[in-house]
Amino acid sequence: MIPDLHSLEGPDSYSERCLRNTAASSLPNHLSAEYFLSQLGSEAGEVLGKFAKLARDRGISMESALRELTDEEFEPIYHELGDVLFQLTMIARIRGKSLQDLASFNCIKLDRREANGTISGSGDDR
Repeated sequence: MIPDLHSLEGPDSYSERCLRNTAASSLPNHLSAEYFLSQLGSEAGEVLGKFAKLARDRGISMESALRELTDEEFEPIYHELGDVLFQLTMIARIRGKSLQDLASFNCIKLDRREANGTISGSGDDR
């Protein structure tokens, strides 16, 4: 059952649940940055691995998997994406930021690129 989370931030939010789960672990505080940054890459790799196995085992492209799999078939990928979200949440918290802050930073960047006509292309400062 999916918990009813009314927000990503604030009391009894997703972010607070992540913090409670982390506090319950035995992770030493001085290693949290190394752990969460490393785990972000690991979990993102697991997402890609799920798609690779779909291609190998079922001949399904990433595009087809995103658009055509049922929610039940896609559930293992949702789980891995949730793990990525957890790592992002904890990295943001180490920096004193929220998921809302990350979304705002991204919107500002995208708005600037749209205004500059540089949505397409490469490089961070376009």
